Amino acid sequence: MTRIPARAVGLSLGIALALGLALATAVSAPDTGLGAPRATASPAKVIQLKRVAKLNGQFVSLSKRVRRCPAAAADLRAATAQRAKANRGASRANVAKLKAKRRTLSSAVVRLSRAAKRCAVTAGGGSLTRVISPGAGGAGGPSTFSADLRLPDVIGGSILDLRRVLSSGIRPSDLIVVDVGDLTSAECRPSSVVCVGVDTTALGRAIDSLLGANLELGDLLDIDIGLLRSQIDDLLAVGDLGSLLSVVPVGDGLFQLVPQGPLAELAGLADVPNVVIGALRLA
Repeated sequence: MTRIPARAVGLSLGIALALGLALATAVSAPDTGLGAPRATASPAKVIQLKRVAKLNGQFVSLSKRVRRCPAAAADLRAATAQRAKANRGASRANVAKLKAKRRTLSSAVVRLSRAAKRCAVTAGGGSLTRVISPGAGGAGGPSTFSADLRLPDVIGGSILDLRRVLSSGIRPSDLIVVDVGDLTSAECRPSSVVCVGVDTTALGRAIDSLLGANLELGDLLDIDIGLLRSQIDDLLAVGDLGSLLSVVPVGDGLFQLVPQGPLAELAGLADVPNVVIGALRLA
């Protein structure tokens, strides 16, 4: 696991403090007779500081996702160095210098975004492993087990460690993606089956929230957010979940959720809402 130096993480705190100070001084203070009126911050500088702060937040979000992905180690080191360079002296920089720093920071975020997508869609490259244990999720019947499925699991290509709850002899063909309403259907009842149930309504709402938080990053990545949202809507409407998500065995009792099609194009977005969009069920 690649560690991000504490100093690099703390750089964003300086940006936040500078932004807070700039916002506080953006409104002119009245002359109290104790000297000259308090200087006002330039509106243009406030705008640039806000954009830098937004990019820093996206950097932190993406770095948390890729730090456990070996394939992203080099990108994480390079992006961390870019971020440190961009944030150095940013709180004292003028508007022109802030714009240059924002471009450098944008480059770092794009680098991490592409690494996050690569980790998510590559079998075995999942950046997060969830250990599923008895009692870790929702309640099943006497002979069943279920756990919540969350949007970060799907977008980030999480690896599910089912060794504590999985019966021996499970076969890759027994891993299926279904509508959450079909988790109790005959298809999911055999003891050799692992069903991943997706709540299409909840997924649609979560995708809306994700896209709304990433409009600027979508532009940086040259992603047509409107088109992708339309494609996802169409697939959800007809129940074609296989074109959005697959489950791939990556080891003994280890299975990766891999986003597909238009959902895979969103795998590099930041600030993924930690909301439940389905469930995992083992009979």
